[in-house]
Amino acid sequence: AQKVKEVGANLGLCFDGDADRLIAIDDNGEVINGDLLIGLLAKFLKDRNELGPANEVVGTVMSNLGLENYLKSNSIGFHRTNVGDRYIIERMRESGALFGGENSGHLIFGKYATTGDGIIAALKLIECAYYYQDKLKDLIRDIELYPQVLINVKVKNKKPFEEVASIQQELKAIEAQLGDEGRVLLRYSGTEHLARVMIEGKNKNLVDSSAKKLADVVKAALD
Repeated sequence: AQKVKEVGANLGLCFDGDADRLIAIDDNGEVINGDLLIGLLAKFLKDRNELGPANEVVGTVMSNLGLENYLKSNSIGFHRTNVGDRYIIERMRESGALFGGENSGHLIFGKYATTGDGIIAALKLIECAYYYQDKLKDLIRDIELYPQVLINVKVKNKKPFEEVASIQQELKAIEAQLGDEGRVLLRYSGTEHLARVMIEGKNKNLVDSSAKKLADVVKAALD
């Protein structure tokens, strides 16, 4: 981001060590995360008739609700899988979808590869900017991601959440408050004694307070 501003670049491209993930930087030096890239590239593929007959984008349970709503507003189907690009790929094979990805920057273009590839994603992003003849910051302007809070709670046992009355009671209360403008995700880590509390919604104050309340209830019930 600093280098983009320093040299006055139009675009910055960031890869992880094995280059299977991409995060982009716009000309203001602002970080453009995976969900924003998925929304932009999905619209690009649809406009180019490259989404295929499935007309579906595959994300995960962690994909932002704002991304899902943006895709729906563009008449693009959206399917959520468990976290992990292997689950995304499984769904793509099942449904015939040609595009999927995660907020981390794993972007999978089924026409060209069978896994996430940051180089392919970068080339498609450049092609997208050239196609629309616009700057990245302007291309993502209509994608409104919702505030999202993730709290990791240490637990002593991983009792099924649906069997804990206090957690279920708090879940229902929060879901009622959020309505259609938010969602709650509660899951255990696969490798650690952690419960992951994720809440997102349009109202940031409500999201923040609700996440803390639910995390406190989970800790009290499972510590």
